[in-house]
Amino acid sequence: MHGWVKVSGAGLAGVSGFMAKDGLEPSSAFAAAAMFLETVGALCVLVGLFTRFFAAALAIELLIAFFLVYLKGGLAVGQGGSEYVLRSAS
Repeated sequence: MHGWVKVSGAGLAGVSGFMAKDGLEPSSAFAAAAMFLETVGALCVLVGLFTRFFAAALAIELLIAFFLVYLKGGLAVGQGGSEYVLRSAS
């Protein structure tokens, strides 16, 4: 769901701009990786192809988001915090 919204809605330029605003540089590389992992990777996990690789890659993506974006917002998800990411990982 998250990957498809990035691909069909904002596109690479929009996602790249959003990631640059959050301080993720090079933003275009992070955006392309997120779009690929969250669409192709999620579909592969869904059907059981390359599950170990894509599950590990998606976990690394979530760790990067946690440490570089959400941790500075504290815990409360309403203030952009890490509660959502922590609940997703469990």
